[in-house]
Amino acid sequence: MPHLQYSGLNLSRDVDFTTMDHLGDNGCSCVILHVKKDKILCDIDDENISLSLSSYNKDSIQGEILFLGALDDRYYFVEAGTDGVQKDTQKYMSIRAVTQQLSSFESALAAYAKGLLEWHETHRFCPACGSANTLQQFGALRICTNESCRKESYPRINPAVIMLVEAEVGDQTKVLLAHHRHYRKGHYSTLAGYLSLGESLEDAVRREVWEETRVRVSNVQYCGSQPWSFSGSIMILFTAKAETTAIEPDGVEVIDARWFSRNEIIERKLFSSPDSASGYLIKAWLEKDADDCEEALKVDPSKG
Repeated sequence: MPHLQYSGLNLSRDVDFTTMDHLGDNGCSCVILHVKKDKILCDIDDENISLSLSSYNKDSIQGEILFLGALDDRYYFVEAGTDGVQKDTQKYMSIRAVTQQLSSFESALAAYAKGLLEWHETHRFCPACGSANTLQQFGALRICTNESCRKESYPRINPAVIMLVEAEVGDQTKVLLAHHRHYRKGHYSTLAGYLSLGESLEDAVRREVWEETRVRVSNVQYCGSQPWSFSGSIMILFTAKAETTAIEPDGVEVIDARWFSRNEIIERKLFSSPDSASGYLIKAWLEKDADDCEEALKVDPSKG
C-alpha cells in the first residue's frame, strides 16, 4: 500500500493515561514530537532527515499533549504550538513535504500527528451546546464542560473513495484522469470524493465519477485503504470499468478530464507522488497489466 501507513504503531490505550509519570516504570520511554501548524520539528544532517523526538519532562510541557501510539516499549506523544528547538541541527519543516524524505514509519507518525492535532483544534467547543470542550485521556476524547450537557466527542475521520477508471478506447486500454481546479497546470489525477450519508462505498464511486465527468462505471472493485491525515480522511481505493467513454467535466471541481494510455502518462509524467493513493493506483496500473486488482496492487509504487 502507499507510503503513509501506520507501520505497526499500536494505537491501543490499554494503559493508565491519568498520568504519564509511571509509564517509564516498566522500562518504557515517552517521547514527544513538536508541531507548529503545518510544520514538524526535524533533525537534519548532511545526508538524513528524521523526526526530532524529545524525552518527556512534565516541567517542560507548555500546551496540550496527545497520545499517538506505542511501538517497541516507546510511547509517542505530540505537543502543539511550542518551540522545541534545542540545537542548530533542528528545524521545523513542512509535514506534507518532509514525509517523502522520512522513513515509512516516521512519515506515518508525522501525518497522524498532524491529523490528530487538527481534529482537536477544530473541536474545542461542544457541537451540541457551544460550551468549551476539555481534553481527556491525552487526546482520546474531548468532553463538554457544561454540566447539563457533558457531550463526549471522539476523533473521527472522513471516508473518501478514490478510483482508477479503465476503458477500451479505440484499440488501447486507457484510464480516466482529471485536472481539478486547484491543481497546478498540466497535472492530472484519479477521481475521488467523500462518501455521502446513506450510500455504500460502491455507490459513492459510481456517483462521483458520474457527477464529475458524466462517465458511467460498473465492476467496482475494492483495492485497499490508506489513512490520509492531511485532510482527516481515510482513502478507500477502487478500480472500475467504464460503460461509457464520452466525457463532460462538471466545470466546478473538474476543469478537464481525459482518457490516457500508458505511454501518454509516462511521457507527460502524470503519475502522482508515490505516498498518495492516486499515485499508487496509477503506478500499479502502469507497471502491471493485470485484471485482478489485488494482484496489481502488489507492485511497489516507488519503482520507476
